[in-house]
Amino acid sequence: SQGHSIIVEVNKQDEDCFQQIQEKIKQFLPECKLFESPDKKSLTVQVKSDQFVVSKVFKFFYEGLKQPGLIQDFSLTASSLEQIFLKLSKSNIDDEEQYQCCLLYTSD
Repeated sequence: SQGHSIIVEVNKQDEDCFQQIQEKIKQFLPECKLFESPDKKSLTVQVKSDQFVVSKVFKFFYEGLKQPGLIQDFSLTASSLEQIFLKLSKSNIDDEEQYQCCLLYTSD
């Protein structure tokens, strides 16, 4: 697998709480990528495999975020190649970059 995804369900949809959760995650996993849902009810954290130790990640999310009441729940999964491709296709890259990316995958 290319990495892991952590889906985080937040308790409150207010901006301060959401910002606090993001800051704590970035402190713990500085190389991660964060994707927030438009309704601010959940957050997806993408982590490379070499930065991922299940026991440490679980402990951080459970003791650091769930027990204090910042988040409602979280789930850990291995990212599939399909998930990675979908994230790339939805990311904020311009049309020229998308065209070049497609050329790379379709050229012989």
